[in-house]
This record gives sequence, C-alpha cells and structure tokens, in this order.
Amino acid sequence: TLAELARKHQVAEAVIARLRNFMDAEALRAIADGVGLRWWAHVPGIAQLKATRIVDWLRKHEEEIGLRIGSHVATQRTHLQPGELALVVRASTSVVPFEKFKMPPELDGRAGVFRNPGPNLLGVDNDLAAVEMWLRSKRAGEGAKENPTVRSYRKEAERLVLWAILVRKKPISSLDVGDANAYLSFLQSPPPDWCGARHHQRWSPLWRPLEGPLSEASLGRSHSILKSLYGFLQSQSYSMGNPFSAVSLPRESGRPLGSSRTLSPAQWRAVTTGLNADQSSAGRRLSRAANILYSTGLRLSELTGATFGHLDCVEVEGMDRPEWLLTVVGKGKKVREVPLPLHLVDELSAELRAAGLPADPKAPSNSKIPLLAAFSEGLEGWGASGLYKAIKKGLWRVADGLEAEDAKQLRAASPHWLRHTHASHALNGRAGLEPIPLQIIQNNLGHSSVGTTSGYLKTERNDRVRAMQKFWANAERR
Repeated sequence: TLAELARKHQVAEAVIARLRNFMDAEALRAIADGVGLRWWAHVPGIAQLKATRIVDWLRKHEEEIGLRIGSHVATQRTHLQPGELALVVRASTSVVPFEKFKMPPELDGRAGVFRNPGPNLLGVDNDLAAVEMWLRSKRAGEGAKENPTVRSYRKEAERLVLWAILVRKKPISSLDVGDANAYLSFLQSPPPDWCGARHHQRWSPLWRPLEGPLSEASLGRSHSILKSLYGFLQSQSYSMGNPFSAVSLPRESGRPLGSSRTLSPAQWRAVTTGLNADQSSAGRRLSRAANILYSTGLRLSELTGATFGHLDCVEVEGMDRPEWLLTVVGKGKKVREVPLPLHLVDELSAELRAAGLPADPKAPSNSKIPLLAAFSEGLEGWGASGLYKAIKKGLWRVADGLEAEDAKQLRAASPHWLRHTHASHALNGRAGLEPIPLQIIQNNLGHSSVGTTSGYLKTERNDRVRAMQKFWANAERR
C-alpha cells in the first residue's frame, strides 16, 4: 500500500495517516493522472504543499514501485504542449475513448455476420472505418469541426462499439435483434466500472462512457441514433440489416418541457446575487454568461459560438433608443435573431474599453472577438464544455448559502436549466411583469413547433380550465 511504501521511504507520518484508510498507490496515481495539476483538491486532507511532496516522492521511486506519474500533473493545462495530454492514456482494448480503442483484428467486422458480401459505397472494409464515415456525414460542410450533434452521435457509437467488443465479444456488423435488446438493457443498468463523472475529459484515465443508468428520454435518444447509424450502413451497402429497427421502447411519459427543471424567480435572484458578488474579471465573465443565457434562452453552443460580429444595432419603431439583436445559428443550421438586453451590451462595451479596444461593439476590429471572451486573458473564447463546468461550479457555490430545498434545486440544475427558466418566466410572467406572447418566445428559442414552446406554459393550462368551467356552467343552466 502507499502507507507501507511511505514508511519505507520515511515520508511524513501525517501524510501516511491521511492516506492509509482509503487509497493505495495505484489509486493515487489514477487520481493524479486523471485530474492533473489540482488533483489534491479531490483527496480529503491533502493540500497543495503535501501534494507536491507526494508527487516528487512517487517520481523519485517510480522504478521501484512500478508506477509512473505523467508530466502533466505538475504543469498548468495552458502550458502543456499540443498532444501531451493525448499520451496520458495509451491505446488498449479496454474502456477507453474511441480514438484510443485498440480493435482486436478478429472483431473488426471484416468477417461480420451481416456484412454485405460485395463492395460497399463507403469504400471501407471494417466497422470502425464505417462508423467514422457515418460521423463525417453528420458534419458535412464543416470540415473537421465537431458540433454538439456530432459529439452526441459519436458518444452513442462509441458506447456501442465498446460494449459489442468488450461485453458481447462481437463486431457491431454481427449484432442481431437480441443483441440490440441486450445493449439497451445494459444502458439501463451499466456496471460501476463503466460509469464516471461527466467532467472527466477524454484524455483522462478517469473518463468513462456513461455517468450511470440512462433516463427514459436518454435511452430513447440512444435508440434513435443507433437506428440512424445502422440505417446509414444499410443504405451504403455495408450492412444487410438494422437490428435496432426491430426493437421497440416503451413510450415516453411525455413530461412537459422544463417541468421541475426550472428555477423559481426567487432562486434565480439568489443566483444573480451570488454570481455578481465576485467582481473579478473571471467572476464578471461568469455572471455575464449566466445572465445572457437566462435573458435570451440561448443554448450553450449558440452562445459560445457568438462573436461581436454577430451583434446588430437596429432602430425599432415606437422606441426612443436603438436595440440590439444577436444572430445565432441553431439546430438544423437555422439562423435566427434574438434580442439582447441593453445593459448586457453596455457591460460588454465597458469590458472592451477596459481591455484597450474600441468600446463600440460594432467596431470592425471587434468582429471576430467572442462575446464571452476573457478580456483580461488574451481574448480567449469559452467552449461549451468549459462554460458548462463554470456555471455548474457557480450554481453549487451559490447553493451553499441557501435553504435546503433551494440548495438541492441549484445543485441539481445544469446550464440548460437557464433556457428552461427563461421560457417559463417569460411565458408565465413574474411579479410586475406581463407574460410574453407565445410566438415571440418560440422564435427566440428557435423551436420549429409552437407546441414545443407551449410545454413551458402554465397559465395556458389554467386559462383552459377556467374557460371550460364557464362552458360547463352555461350548459348546466341551459
């Protein structure tokens, strides 16, 4: 154990005492390699100084104990060389990301049971290459760029390939209807060693393909995407059939959009107050991002992809000042214009001025600057994943100062809840604020159907009940 090794090499007794009850050397190495520089924050009782001493000790004795700590553990992420993190996890036939998975030759699909015997339109001869062609078809016109849809499709294909090879011992071109049913059952009750926290990135040894059992909605999406995958392989003459097309899932319960996934007005006020309390550059940036998401209902990817060049100042009839619109590209490449509050534009203008840039958001030199730029750190943008984690941490921090029920709601919330909260508060109104017409919110959110947007509407249901009561009362009088 780490404690025994530590005694042998006379490491501080206080460190031994804190580690002996819950960790051995391999577990410690996995946490350090998996998290990186601040790994010690995940180990109770270990602070930065002790962590540095432990890493130094493990490196000094790595030959003797047979464990190697990666160089990235002592280096800030921004200072790492390109490709350095890619070396942390080696290619293997185990539960690793797609790009690190080492396919056994006998299971690569060249002899798949349901492979078409003749040539195929993809021009490939193995399952991984066929899946990659399917993923490429989803990002056509964007080069190598991976949008959220492509990442979602890759996740589902990755899970299936890992399960087929490691659990079922079959190539995916040999899976039949029974295998498809077994796989969906697996997603509903995955083993613990297949599950891990979402925040572990793909380079980390702590990455896992699942967080836990899939919800009813997530299982339905997985089923739909895998049907699409096999439909593509079949249409390109690579595969003879689609095992997932013969599998039926129970109908979803039809939970209304945003139901129990919105913040109350009081909870949202607590969030804004808590986030605004941090007036550092990073704190202002996080607060601004959360306020834009709540004020507009944008998706994370829509906001992180926006630049100052997407802002437009327009004259609106009947208003005594210009208003601002943000042009975004949503799902299905649909372009829409979303109004942006003037006070947030003023805040962005102040950040530009403080960074020594033209204060006018429409200045040509500002056009390529991300709307969520780190103005004090080289104008670097925020990726969707980074923004997700930052808002989650912010919500947890605010939750620490709230009553139990409110704290529980904020800890359960994700950044997408701000979109739900925007829709619910706008459609149903708040204290002193009239409800916004349904069609306006539909356009802001980018919903194709007004029925989707009305799922957020509580007052519409109440109005219908009251109207029917009047109808029934009139009928009774007659």
